[in-house]
Amino acid sequence: LLTTQLISSGYSVLAKNAVATFDSVIFAFFRLTGGMLILMSISFLLNKKKGTQWLPRKGDWSHIWLYAFTAGFFNQLSYVLALRFLPASVVSMFGPLNPVCAMCFALVLKQEAFSYLRLGAVVLALVGAGIMLSIDQVVLGLLDPAAVSEPMTWSTALGYACALANTLNSGLLRSSQKKTMERLPLTMANAWMNLLGGGMLLLVTPFFWGNFTPLTITPMAWVALAYAIVFAAVINYMLGSYSSRHVSPTAFSLWGALAPFLTCTLAVIFLGESLTVRHWIGGFIVVLSLLLVIYARHVEIKGPPGGGRPCGSHPGPTVARHRACGHRIDRSC
Repeated sequence: LLTTQLISSGYSVLAKNAVATFDSVIFAFFRLTGGMLILMSISFLLNKKKGTQWLPRKGDWSHIWLYAFTAGFFNQLSYVLALRFLPASVVSMFGPLNPVCAMCFALVLKQEAFSYLRLGAVVLALVGAGIMLSIDQVVLGLLDPAAVSEPMTWSTALGYACALANTLNSGLLRSSQKKTMERLPLTMANAWMNLLGGGMLLLVTPFFWGNFTPLTITPMAWVALAYAIVFAAVINYMLGSYSSRHVSPTAFSLWGALAPFLTCTLAVIFLGESLTVRHWIGGFIVVLSLLLVIYARHVEIKGPPGGGRPCGSHPGPTVARHRACGHRIDRSC
């Protein structure tokens, strides 16, 4: 998960530089297409070597389509559009809001159980994100525009809307990713996600091909696209998919709290963006939320002193094996 955040932060900074000369929608389409070609080739060779079926089973298609829409189509489109209208450091500040959506979807889908420690971590993440995003100034501008020295422009508002849409989508993305990874091999699942997600995006691209002029695109933008394909679309999704098998959706999303620090650091160095006191204070609170969710995970695994607690109250596959037998969960479980 730490590696995924490092790769994602690098992608945010490079993509921000690329969308200055590269149309955002075309950039997202090329990323998905390139990732699809690599993953499809790997998946086909692995399945041929093992003698297994390359096509997903009939009962898996609903999970793949949902994963392709959330991770391939909507996630990429909303993110690159947000980068086009907002600084990379500001877009990354929406990351701490992801656990809120992830926890809600995970609770609805019964992928994890409610706990007050998790709720406290989510509240801290919300508070930290609100401070970093200057929510009080946004509300003040809506109530009294004259009281704000720099009113929000339409492009900035559109950027915030895309970033918020991306955040809301992340909750469903983590839940659908976990479901898909439990049923399919990592390479096959992500290969089909890129293929179907790229196909959805292909339906949108005819409106944007007129903005694609290869001769005006800078060499750094092409480097950013290569990085997006190899590291962000292939390696990062493989690592993230592996992690989703072993970590709950909320805990997975809370690791995204590291992204603002990493992205802001790179943005300051390479893009000349600046951080304020709000960013530092809010970021510190976000780190506290991350530490709290890690502690909550530790408490759930270890259990209270004296033999743990009934297995039936523990989320995950252990429940199915121990609900009827009355065993109590401990470290060995």
